[in-house]
Amino acid sequence: MDRRKRFLTMLVCFVLAAFMLTACAGAGAPAATESAAAGQGTETETPAATDTAEAGTESSPAILTSADVGDVSGIEGWDGPVESQVMTAGEDGDQFGTAESTVVVGKGPKGEVSTPWTEIALTDEEKEQIRSGNYKAAICFHYTTDDWYVMQRKGIEETLTDLGVEVVAVTDAGFSAEQQVSDIENVLELNPDIIISIPVDETSTAVAYQKAADAGVKLVFMDNCPSNMTAGKDYVSIVAADRYGCGMICADLMAKELNYEGTVGVIYYDADFFVTTRDCAGFVDRMKLKYPNIEIVTEMGFADATLAGEVADAMLAQYPDIDGIFGSWDVPAEYIASSASAVGRDDLVVNCVGLGTTTASMTAGDGIINTISTQRPYDQGCTEALLACYGLLGKDAPEYVTVPALGVTKEGSENSASLKDAYQLFYQIDTLPDWLQQLM
Repeated sequence: MDRRKRFLTMLVCFVLAAFMLTACAGAGAPAATESAAAGQGTETETPAATDTAEAGTESSPAILTSADVGDVSGIEGWDGPVESQVMTAGEDGDQFGTAESTVVVGKGPKGEVSTPWTEIALTDEEKEQIRSGNYKAAICFHYTTDDWYVMQRKGIEETLTDLGVEVVAVTDAGFSAEQQVSDIENVLELNPDIIISIPVDETSTAVAYQKAADAGVKLVFMDNCPSNMTAGKDYVSIVAADRYGCGMICADLMAKELNYEGTVGVIYYDADFFVTTRDCAGFVDRMKLKYPNIEIVTEMGFADATLAGEVADAMLAQYPDIDGIFGSWDVPAEYIASSASAVGRDDLVVNCVGLGTTTASMTAGDGIINTISTQRPYDQGCTEALLACYGLLGKDAPEYVTVPALGVTKEGSENSASLKDAYQLFYQIDTLPDWLQQLM
């Protein structure tokens, strides 16, 4: 009898223990779900599930800030809240990233809300007033070594020439703030009425730009502005590409190439340069928010675009099986692609911002770089020139004007233009060059 009692007692204890273990496992289930949402090995049926989260339902992820996107200590200007909470489609129903899109996601360097570039225009009377003024302009670039510069300059010069404004100088700072300060001082000797420029460094160039403003020169900035200067007082306006949107598009296109799972890295420009920090922020924020099964395993910086290949070598040595790399803009991305090819990683997915000759040829030929996002530099340049004329006329101007981002794939997709359409839009031509047609 005693043995039977002991047996029954043990049996009851066993049943109670089993019940408690089951209850504990059930209580732990939400933690397991959170790990899955963080991208720790679960499968994603389609990316559409995240669209529901973006719409603000109870399952929405929290708004991300810089603390949530990994080690970004080397990227100056990284900020939050994340702008990628914005829906991919605009209120008018157009599709984010296409040639027809009017959707703008990013904000200005001081948090300015954007005005669409299509709202900037002069009346016929205002045009005639500018043509009769015998005005002069100077353009002070940060560098002049890529196709973005060529088309930006073309848009500015063609618009100003049509309005009778003489361009008396075009300078190249070679990404040196010291050289840019010298450039500004030199062009002031030519007594321009307008200076259109992109600051290499917002702090160290500020005094030179302020000197120009104090002399009555009408300043319009590309993408960024010097510190301690005020729109409407010291300068007319900033005109920018939606670089945050460009980064978001790169994340979307890379995610699709990776079938929505894998590991990626970011190689960024390690300097306080607003537009490149926004590219990277858009990419990282979007990837973290929308694609939980893609892990950003590392971010590495370069001080010189020509050294991006060396950074890629280090990244590929540390993560030999990495699936993709975001390479900021087209020049460093070309070096990254070369490094990948040199170690036999022709399967690596590399993308970037910028429709240069090399990125176009690689996209056409299904190379390592085969999806990109891009600015619309010609349209940006035309808008900058028009806003400079706003300054001459004393016409009220919006403080921040943006040209939408454009996605580019070889054949086009729901959130990208075809390479053919994008190339013709970017370079303002009606027919593709023979070399590109042959690659396609």
